[in-house]
Amino acid sequence: MKKQVITIIAISVGGLALIGLIISLLFRGLEKEVKAIAHDYIPSTYSLIHDDSVVISPKYLDKIRVREITHSKNRNPVSLLKFDTTYDLVIYRIDLKKQAPLPKIFTSKIKDEGISTGFEYDVTSSNLHTMYFDNQVIRPVSVLYVTFFGGAVAEIANSDSILCYNFQCQNLSIRYARTAPVDILFKGTGDSFNPTPFPLDVLFLEKNNAVYLAALSPIKAGAPLDKNLLFNIVTGN
Repeated sequence: MKKQVITIIAISVGGLALIGLIISLLFRGLEKEVKAIAHDYIPSTYSLIHDDSVVISPKYLDKIRVREITHSKNRNPVSLLKFDTTYDLVIYRIDLKKQAPLPKIFTSKIKDEGISTGFEYDVTSSNLHTMYFDNQVIRPVSVLYVTFFGGAVAEIANSDSILCYNFQCQNLSIRYARTAPVDILFKGTGDSFNPTPFPLDVLFLEKNNAVYLAALSPIKAGAPLDKNLLFNIVTGN
């Protein structure tokens, strides 16, 4: 009987020690993860940055309100703005290895895309769409591969420095090589396999050895979007 009691006590003590060790290891792992996140974390800001002024014509700057400027050690800031309290405007700078006319570095196709498997993404949502930004370190690029999926794509402008499109977007993706993971994805809300289309103006501006991405969409579902509005905001028309 005494042997059984001693055995039970020994097993219990051993079990508690094992549980304690597991908890300790989990805590240490969590502590390292929290420290890593804290090390990489840069607070958001709420004032227009230089990139915004490069893209937005002075004629329209007084109609801009900052929702949030997100910062990361891995990529350039992402400006989440509001235009005229009616539209969401996103601006992001993609640095180039060397300056080149947009048609020479830009390839597009109609294709249904999603985020790439096995990669972590920072996610930002609005009423009509969700944006995904790959959490990898992004270095200057040579080419842009862009996919459109949804309604018919209308070309608004096509020059060496500006490409502009309008369409009912279910998703839009950007990557920097044909087989590279998707870096940026805009996706309509709703069913993940059949997202709700939303009106989108998207513009690419080549300037200062970079390509500036600008994307404009209504804040409210059902609101109209003038297909020339984003082009006008950038060019001052």
